[in-house]
Amino acid sequence: IRDLTGYPPSDFIRNTVRSYASIIHPDDVARVDFEVNADVLARKPWTIEYRILHAGGDVRWVHEKGQAIHHVDGTVDSLAGFIHDITDKKLLELQLQKTALSLAEQSLALETSNADLVQFAHVASHDIKAPLRGIETLIQFIADDAGNTLSETSKADFGKIQLRVARLRTLVNDLLDYAKVGSAGSLPTSFDMRDFVLGLAEFVAFRLAPRIRLEGVFPVITTDRAPLELVLRNLLSNAITHHDRPDDLQICVSSTPAGGHLHLAVTDNGP
Repeated sequence: IRDLTGYPPSDFIRNTVRSYASIIHPDDVARVDFEVNADVLARKPWTIEYRILHAGGDVRWVHEKGQAIHHVDGTVDSLAGFIHDITDKKLLELQLQKTALSLAEQSLALETSNADLVQFAHVASHDIKAPLRGIETLIQFIADDAGNTLSETSKADFGKIQLRVARLRTLVNDLLDYAKVGSAGSLPTSFDMRDFVLGLAEFVAFRLAPRIRLEGVFPVITTDRAPLELVLRNLLSNAITHHDRPDDLQICVSSTPAGGHLHLAVTDNGP
């Protein structure tokens, strides 16, 4: 009893100093009384968990199992049972419950965030597509008006602009589709990695595209295209933007198959 309560056993004999009920946590007293008395009246054993106030000042969780001993005439003679300390188990259980509640709240917040993302993607895609269509139309008007007066270099540049605008439109559509997926699953597509990277290089670097070389194996893969494009586009853009010698820029995109996966790396000759 001393290990459990911190008090000497003699304190509880005939309630000389204190009763066991007096050290039950005040918030648990009513519940313990109700459940134990209900099982005593029903002549059933009880099992209950509650807190007690330890002599050292801390709160302990205990597990109690007992039953009433009755006289022949049905009156209660005494209560018998055992009580043991379950503080460590209970604290772990409460921590797990707290973690589960936190995860549930985060999940709800994520669902709300996903819904907001889809709504934003719809609005943003409309706002971006409209000027893209205007740019495409304007480019076509300029090309038609210029006719044969454009040099071959200018014609090639116009063609690249049209390709970049078309790629922007595809990117917007891909991002919208990716946003719609949310937490429901994924939309994997199959595509050639070499064509994919070369297209990104042309989109990001334009005239610098020839300075981006590919090394390794670039197979046809099946995956979510939009997030992969975002990552590689950012890596290529960073390599170009933060290079300290733009005239000497050299970028390498390497691809290495590794156990069912594809290891991609973007390196440059900058600092």
